[in-house]
Amino acid sequence: MKAYNILFIFLLTATFFFSCTHDTEPSVNINGVAYNSAYRPQIHFSSKYNWINDPNGLVYFEGEYHLFFQHNPFGSTWGYMSWGHAVSTDLIHWTQLNVALKPDTHGDVFRGV
Repeated sequence: MKAYNILFIFLLTATFFFSCTHDTEPSVNINGVAYNSAYRPQIHFSSKYNWINDPNGLVYFEGEYHLFFQHNPFGSTWGYMSWGHAVSTDLIHWTQLNVALKPDTHGDVFRGV
């Protein structure tokens, strides 16, 4: 049983190591720009710029996955609460689109709980 635990820990560590940024061949591109920053995830979506928070929904429509997320397009801290929008056909390669929902005279855009 101890050997299985050691094997499990080894496989878990190896999986984590190989999922981190690889300097020579990044695996994710947004609008043709490689995700090659030292601490940028290579599998999970991350915004091209500024503050990002909770995903608000993942929708599959006509061959594309649409991801919506809380986003501040104007700063790297909380504020100007908007919904960002990105699309993918394989859940690995993403194209970030313009903000889907923006604050207006009624206030910021939050998700319901």
